[in-house]
Amino acid sequence: MKSSKLISNFPYFQQINQYWTQARDECEKRSSKPLTCEIWIEETIPQDYKTKKLQLLEWRQQNNSQIQYSFPTFSRRRERVLNGKRARRVAVVLGKSWILKSLPSGVSHKIINPLNPMLVLAADAWNESYDLNGERISGTKHFSPGQTVYFHGIYSGDGYSRVYATGRHRHDGQICQLMCNTERFVNWRAEIIQEPILVYHLQHAYRWEEGTQPYLETMANIMNNRVMKRKQNLEQSS
Repeated sequence: MKSSKLISNFPYFQQINQYWTQARDECEKRSSKPLTCEIWIEETIPQDYKTKKLQLLEWRQQNNSQIQYSFPTFSRRRERVLNGKRARRVAVVLGKSWILKSLPSGVSHKIINPLNPMLVLAADAWNESYDLNGERISGTKHFSPGQTVYFHGIYSGDGYSRVYATGRHRHDGQICQLMCNTERFVNWRAEIIQEPILVYHLQHAYRWEEGTQPYLETMANIMNNRVMKRKQNLEQSS
């Protein structure tokens, strides 16, 4: 008698369990904190990669309301080479942590530091021209005149004459990191950057050092004094 009663009530218990699961998931979604992470498709054959890419795009659309921002880029690994490659195609996402549970199979993720605004050393490409292999270049080879560029830490003992810098390339707007001659930049200053993709690349950059405001302002003053001396020397020579 008791067993038949339990059997007759089994659908009821199933329904209760379903409601409880839905309530638990809803509480988890509401209490879930935003996380910043790299997401990438694991190495596979080209056909499977295309399938995984479509699944990842569908996942992105399904969770669009839970994602604050995302951007595709390359993750550069300074400490090692990944299967002969120094960069890996990734999507950087800021969203609720629970959406990571529904990532398609074959897609990995890694939680990284939040991409908060950063105080950096910045300068503008000069509005002058010079000869480069017989071609007249205005600004620099990679940056347009007046374009803002962000500078890394001291590279060698050359007195900060040549250092690594990060900015958007003048031809395609893509972020690039390369060695620059600091003589070709003016209006040095400490500046706060807020664009997540720039913060991401600077945090993962070669020889990147996040400085304090007094240190950066001191560096900016030193570099601006160099600019003034260069102008004075040019005026005297002319």
